[in-house]
Amino acid sequence: IRAFAQMDNKKGVTLKIIGEGPEKLRLKSLVGELGAEDHIFFADAMNHNAFLSELRDSYCAVVPSIFEPGSFFMLECLKLGIPVIFTKASGLYDAYANKLLFVDPYSVPDIKEKIKWVLDANNYSNDAKRLADRNTQRCWDDVAREHKVIFEKL
Repeated sequence: IRAFAQMDNKKGVTLKIIGEGPEKLRLKSLVGELGAEDHIFFADAMNHNAFLSELRDSYCAVVPSIFEPGSFFMLECLKLGIPVIFTKASGLYDAYANKLLFVDPYSVPDIKEKIKWVLDANNYSNDAKRLADRNTQRCWDDVAREHKVIFEKL
C-alpha cells in the first residue's frame, strides 16, 4: 500500500486488495492516511471462480507477503499469463529467481520500483512473452521439497 501510494498515478492505475482479514480495517485506515482512496480499493472475499475472473482482468498481481510458502496463487497467475511481482520470502524463490520479479517484502522502495518496472509497456510486453515459457507444472513432491527447504532454514 505504501509503495503504490507513492506512485505517480497519471496512468490511471489502481490497486485492488481482495479478501477479508483481521488487518483490513487498519489497511483501509492507512490508505486514508496516505490520501490514496482514489486509486487503492478494497473488495470483499469472493468465490474462486469470481476471483479467477477478477484476476484475468488484472494487469498484474503483487504479492509482497512477509511469508508465502509454496504459493498456489502465484502459480495461478503464471498459468493465466498474468505478470506477478512476488515476495522473496517464499519457498519458490530458488526455483523462480531468474524467471520472476521478486521483491523484498520489507522494502517499500523495492516494491515501488518493481511496480514501476512492470507498468512500463516494453517491460510488460517482454515479461508477458516470457510467461509463456515458464514451467508452472508442479506436483506434491515439489511442494513437499519446497516446504522441507523452508523448515530446514528455520
